[in-house]
Amino acid sequence: MIAAAWDFRFLREADWLALFIPALAAGAWLLYRSEGAGISRGIRMLLAGLRAAALSLVLVLLFEPVLAVIKSRSREATVAVLVDTSRSMGITANEYLDPQDLLAAGRLCGLADKDAKAGALPAETEARLRTLTRLDTAKGILASRDLDLLNKLKAVHQVRLYGFDASTAALPADPGAPDGNATRLGDALRKVAADFRGQPLAGVVLLTDGKTNAGEDPEVAARALADLKPSVPVYAVGIGESGTPRDIALASLAANPVAIKGGDPMTFRAHLSAAGFEGQKAVVILKRDDKEVDRQEVVLPKDGEDLTVTLTHKPEEEGTFAYTVALAPFPGELITENNAASQTVKVIAEKVKVCYLEERPRWEYRKLKNFLVRNSRLYASSCLLFSADPSFPQEGTKPISEFYSDYKALGEAADVLIVGDVDPSHLTGAQMEAIVKFCEAGGGVVFE
Repeated sequence: MIAAAWDFRFLREADWLALFIPALAAGAWLLYRSEGAGISRGIRMLLAGLRAAALSLVLVLLFEPVLAVIKSRSREATVAVLVDTSRSMGITANEYLDPQDLLAAGRLCGLADKDAKAGALPAETEARLRTLTRLDTAKGILASRDLDLLNKLKAVHQVRLYGFDASTAALPADPGAPDGNATRLGDALRKVAADFRGQPLAGVVLLTDGKTNAGEDPEVAARALADLKPSVPVYAVGIGESGTPRDIALASLAANPVAIKGGDPMTFRAHLSAAGFEGQKAVVILKRDDKEVDRQEVVLPKDGEDLTVTLTHKPEEEGTFAYTVALAPFPGELITENNAASQTVKVIAEKVKVCYLEERPRWEYRKLKNFLVRNSRLYASSCLLFSADPSFPQEGTKPISEFYSDYKALGEAADVLIVGDVDPSHLTGAQMEAIVKFCEAGGGVVFE
């Protein structure tokens, strides 16, 4: 809305005008009274008035009068409503151990009557309530007729809805399933502050479970909003059980991505964490594709502690296989998607034969040579240093004293040839030709 106001003022101090103007009028009247013989009284008064007016106008102009038109535009302040759409907002109402909490969530989402009593809900109603997610509760708060939150805010402010997880954007009418892989609560507050820079922002309402795991510290971002002029308050509405959700998670799986058919058993190490299941027993199963190949019974650790579970399998077939370590969901467990971890393993028929040529024992040589020797169950290695003394024992699991001049011999001795910083003068014409033919025959050559 635009409003206009008039303002008349003088740029110079004009307090004496109230005395000067009557004095000018009196002087003009006295002048025409004494010199106006033969002029009628009415004419003298008219002439005196005109002169007094002219002199008064000149006097007023000397004080620099100004007439200002002031127009003002008023803008409604905005309230930003931020709704958490990260994966943790998909936790269902099974987390509520107190029936009163379950009933409150049901009322917010319109699935439970006002007269309903905690612990006395019909079985069908309770089953439906147990399927509600934290995001459903957040949407219920916004849509609740009893709270009438959005309408009350819109009565005095503009309202803008945001959804946030790893990023922050306008909240769609149907946000879908909560699948954000991070909760950047502090970044969301910063985004709102940036969007309303130079515009009135009345406050921020947060609907979240508060499980921030990335980005700026939300407390720091909230303080930055509070320090603005005028201050912007942040109203946080917590959703979900206040305690740590009951959960068992296989955080990672570590195994060598290559194995030898019929060789040593492969070792799979899974890192397991649990919350709310301390001391209970669980069975961790290792599967290759869909077939179980190993299992181990474990005792679940304390909250906040990790447990390393080791399983093994000896591959007897060549190919590429998906290995999965998993455990069955526990009763009362809220998140079951993290109960498994997988890794792909390639099983080969025999060791990879590697021939490594190098001029001097530089850092790269030592690093690669140590890797090949350390993984001798996967690689058969021959390392040749051209700068070494003839009496120096060359390294590798299959040392050689000189390079091959025949490509067939090279092909039998190596699947992969690695050529480092070698002086070409150390290679004969026959040896260079052997490398070319080795490569043409399908051998792998790496220049490092």
